[in-house]
Formats: sequence, structure tokens, C-alpha cells
Amino acid sequence: MQRIKRFWVLVLLLVGSWVRVVSAEIEIGFKTGAYIPSEAPFNSEFDTDLLLGGVLGLDSNLGLQLGVSVEHYSADSKSSALGGDVTVVPLIFSAQYNFLPRYSTTPYIGLGLGPYFFDRDFASGKSNSSTEFGVRIFGGIKFFEDRPVNFFIEGGRNFVEFDGDNAGSFQITGGILIDLSPTTLSKPPPPPPPR
Repeated sequence: MQRIKRFWVLVLLLVGSWVRVVSAEIEIGFKTGAYIPSEAPFNSEFDTDLLLGGVLGLDSNLGLQLGVSVEHYSADSKSSALGGDVTVVPLIFSAQYNFLPRYSTTPYIGLGLGPYFFDRDFASGKSNSSTEFGVRIFGGIKFFEDRPVNFFIEGGRNFVEFDGDNAGSFQITGGILIDLSPTTLSKPPPPPPPR
């Protein structure tokens, strides 16, 4: 237990130092979109449905951004034999690269990984829950990144298994990010007056 506490203290100190050194902005926001099961047999039983989530990020203003997101997807089974529903809650830790940091429109790509929490309830009353490790690749565009409130659209691909089956999916989301510590870029001084 003591080792875990020391580890988290070290992580907080390193992140705090990184925030101070690169004048990182802290972003918080939410997103919504579609979770699209793409691999059999998962996609034959569950349809595309609403995805809701929250985002927390540290934007270095140098291109690199670290983040964490939590999302929620729930869908009813299309199988008349099995029935019930499934809930998927991914908790993703990510690193992304913003190609044009601090510009009004900023494309980005990233890689995330973390636990995917699955809860499958059947019509018979049985249930199956598990936590699986998964990977996400994603990319998108931020709009108004040079302002305290910005918007984004993002596409992603999830690689994860559930109960021995491929539960991979695509997702398309959009959302709002609020900079809790916006960095203002200083303007160059005006030219000297003519003599």
C-alpha cells in the first residue's frame, strides 16, 4: 500500500512539474456521439447507439497533450434467444499530438489505452461482467483552440475483447472543451514611430 501511495505522489509531482515548465493548459469537457460495434459476433447482437463521456486534458501548447476520458455506451440485444443488454464503460489514458498548437483549427492524432468495463445482462436474469484491457487510436480536429472554449470532432477505433470474442468498435464523437488555465499568447511590440 505504501508503494502505491509513493507512486501516485511521484506521478502528481511529475505532472505538476510538467504543467509548470511548459505552461500547460488544463482542459475539461464533455463529448457525445455514436459507438459503432464493428466486429462479429458483438456487432451482430448490438447496434450503434449513443455514447456519452467526459474529458480531462493537459495541453502543453507545444503539440503534446495528455488526457483521460471516461465514456458510457449501452444497447439492447438484437438476439431474441439471449435478450438483455450490454453496457461498456471505457476509461482511456491517452497521448495525442496537435499538429498546429494554438491555431484556430488544429488537427490531431493520438493513442489511448486503459480498462474497458463490460456488463452484460441476459433476459434469463444471468449476467456477465468483466474488465478488459483495450487500445484506441483516434484523430480529429479542434476548432477555436486559441480561445478559452473550443469544440472538437473525433473519430476513433477501439481494439478490445469481451468474453473471448472481439468487441472492437468505431466511434464518432463531438464535444466542448473549456480551458481552466488558458494561455494567452503575447503580441509582438508595435514598431517604433517613424523619425
